[in-house]
Amino acid sequence: MSKHTRLTPLTRHDALDGKAIIGDSLSILPVKGMGKFLLERSNLVPDGAIKPVGAALGLDMPMQVCRMARQSGGEGIVICVSPNKWLFLCDETQIKQHMGKVENAIAGNKLGTIAITQVTDQYAFLEVGQANARQLLEKGCSLDLHPDVFKTDHSASTLLAQADIVLWRSGGGYHLVFDVSLCNYLWHWFEGAAAEFI
Repeated sequence: MSKHTRLTPLTRHDALDGKAIIGDSLSILPVKGMGKFLLERSNLVPDGAIKPVGAALGLDMPMQVCRMARQSGGEGIVICVSPNKWLFLCDETQIKQHMGKVENAIAGNKLGTIAITQVTDQYAFLEVGQANARQLLEKGCSLDLHPDVFKTDHSASTLLAQADIVLWRSGGGYHLVFDVSLCNYLWHWFEGAAAEFI
């Protein structure tokens, strides 16, 4: 007699659920509901095969590392994190639609390999805002984050407290994305580093 095991669907666990640091001059908050996917190409794929992706998504595809672009409606962004890799962020409910547009845009490519990978659950997303946001980040990041240097819609793959992150300026604050395995470590660092501003 065979045994049957009832399988239950996996439930999403967010290590940053319920986390927040809010003060008069600093806020650190998880950003919820954002879908994420990567577009990667081999060295044989020319820029011309990637640029149509921007048109399909309604933006100018950034081909320079540390640059980003926004969709005309502002609901999605793409960041060039390396010469051959782009990170897309959009409303989680639109992730399949956007990935489908990208697949259609690169369908005619015959040179090298282009890969699309959904990474929504692999990366955490934080917003650091208010007057002391830059001072806080500079405690753990060696980049010059002065607004004259690190301008709005500039981005960087860098280190924060020795942890790999993707960082960009948006309006009056900063956003960062990092591997979920670093959530506890980075949140502990934020709690300590933010103490003087709270």
